[in-house]
Amino acid sequence: MVETIHVTMEQLKQVAFDTLVSFGFSEEEARHGAEVLYASDVRGVDSHGVARLEFYENMLAKGMINKEAKLTVLSETPAMAYLDAQNGLGIVMAPQAMDVCIEKAKKSGIGMVSVVNGGHFGIAGYYALKAVKEDMIGFCVANSAPVMAAFGGRGTVLGNSPVSIAFPQGADGRDCVMLDMACSSVAYGKIQIADRKNEKLPIGWGVDEEGVDTEDPQDLLSRPGSLLPFGGAKGYCLGVLLEMMAAVLPGANTGVDVGWIKTEGMKENLGYLFIAIDVKQLRPMADIEKDIEYYTTKLKSTQPAKGNNEVFLPGEIEHKNVKKREKEGVDLNINVAKDLLRLAKQYGRLGEEATIEDLFK
Repeated sequence: MVETIHVTMEQLKQVAFDTLVSFGFSEEEARHGAEVLYASDVRGVDSHGVARLEFYENMLAKGMINKEAKLTVLSETPAMAYLDAQNGLGIVMAPQAMDVCIEKAKKSGIGMVSVVNGGHFGIAGYYALKAVKEDMIGFCVANSAPVMAAFGGRGTVLGNSPVSIAFPQGADGRDCVMLDMACSSVAYGKIQIADRKNEKLPIGWGVDEEGVDTEDPQDLLSRPGSLLPFGGAKGYCLGVLLEMMAAVLPGANTGVDVGWIKTEGMKENLGYLFIAIDVKQLRPMADIEKDIEYYTTKLKSTQPAKGNNEVFLPGEIEHKNVKKREKEGVDLNINVAKDLLRLAKQYGRLGEEATIEDLFK
């Protein structure tokens, strides 16, 4: 049985904030980062929450992230902007870029922001949801480090193109419909989670260096195996086109040219594409909300297949996780908790005799 420690979501957010400040980020920057990590943990995407702090610290220690980065405008129009994230920490820089996108949408009806020199930006859904909070449709995509094989090939040659689309709520107040996914069968972080739990991988998640299905997480973590695209050729094609939108458009690195923990010394230089659509400037919000309610109610009214209790809307399971975890907290993997404690000691926030319980006081 996997050992865990129970913590509240606010405790996790506070530890994330404190850790980022200890890394040398300002309080404003740390708030951006902690919000992104919180959004992941509270939605049940544990691979991209506080578990990522050790990864970010490793990148910082190796000089792969620029702590002094400032989001800079390279060019812009009333509806579009081309920004340079200067290889800063992705969870600090990307929220600011999405804010620029939303402000442009408020003025022009639609905003589009393309970003170069970015870093790993956490959970894609966070950025789409920022637009939803303004009654807008949100879209975001980034490229990633090379973790995925091409369809029919072997070796990590492209990223898994995390993408999110979110629609505003309906008139009934039901949670927004949203997509948040990567184009690999699973996120790379889930391989790390399986490894922490000493679990085998399901067949179809990844292949070893020969391109053969594997159940061993280490084939992907320490040996040159690869994640597989979801849906075979369809996931591969979608991943390629999304990487072009996210990275080729702004001139960011792609595929094997992306720097990450396996290519020490290289900057990530990822690309992002953010789009926000202010639907209120298209037609009355009340009419749109009514149509959203009608459409989603039809889907929810679908008769469940044998063995299922209900039909879920896209994003509904994660919305349920949010309500549950905000109320009840979460069982944090003890190995993640130990990593967070080590960082607290390493950066002088806690003494050498401190325990995990001290970390979450």
